[in-house]
Amino acid sequence: MQPPATIPESPPDGPPLTVILAAGEGSRLARQGDGTPKPALSLLGLSLAERTIVSCMSAGIHRFLVVLGHSAKRVQAHYEGIAARRQCAERRLASHSGSRPD
Repeated sequence: MQPPATIPESPPDGPPLTVILAAGEGSRLARQGDGTPKPALSLLGLSLAERTIVSCMSAGIHRFLVVLGHSAKRVQAHYEGIAARRQCAERRLASHSGSRPD
């Protein structure tokens, strides 16, 4: 068993770090049926993941730790695309086991 991931602390006078849990299967949305991971599902022109990032950024948060699990590689690619487009200050991705995904 691997040790739990260490969540980096924000400096007391530095920008806050937000943890986004993107590790579930999205089983309650299984009716969509096309295999798209839940964070990548679109709602009114933005994916659920991007909608979360935009909301945080509008509140002044620009550092994110995304916890991955189900479909980790696909979800990671989706979040990395968002981070590049939205110019997030810091991007960290961790699998649910605490190790960095491949």
